[in-house]
Amino acid sequence: MSSLPFAELGRFVGFQNDQRFDPGPAPQPAPGDPLALAWQDGHAAGLAEARAEAQALAEAEAAARARIELSLARLDDELGEELRQRLVDTVAALCEATLAPLALDRAALLRRVEIAAAMLARADDDKVLRLHPKDLALVAKHLPQDLEVGEDPALERGALRIETQAGGVEDGPAHWRRAITEALAQC
Repeated sequence: MSSLPFAELGRFVGFQNDQRFDPGPAPQPAPGDPLALAWQDGHAAGLAEARAEAQALAEAEAAARARIELSLARLDDELGEELRQRLVDTVAALCEATLAPLALDRAALLRRVEIAAAMLARADDDKVLRLHPKDLALVAKHLPQDLEVGEDPALERGALRIETQAGGVEDGPAHWRRAITEALAQC
């Protein structure tokens, strides 16, 4: 029988090690070569130091790269807008150079006068054609006899305006430039 009193059996004391299965003290490591141990310690310390330096360098490079990328993105946006504006200006200048001769071309001006007059072709309306004085001198002989014509020095060369009681029609290089600028602004 057991040597424990009966009262001790009812009390919970948790798990306890059985002395019969105790492995004994942990074995002491065999003394190693001091040179090999020193080398291992030095290697571990050097590796830890190198990893710390590499991590610090990687973080510094990542921060520098982020700053450069931000600067490049900002510069890219600015240069993109500058390039877009320069292209708009270039296209507008090319269009201006292309359209300028049309504004001063007598035949083209007469066609535009006829088209504008046809747009306001109601017989009961009085029409007044307004042209720059130099343009009027250029096309006066070729205008319809029944069309009332007036000079308007405020108009740009190549521009025309036909006025009626109900409204009017205006055309010219300023309108062309504005239409080109509006079209380019949508690009």
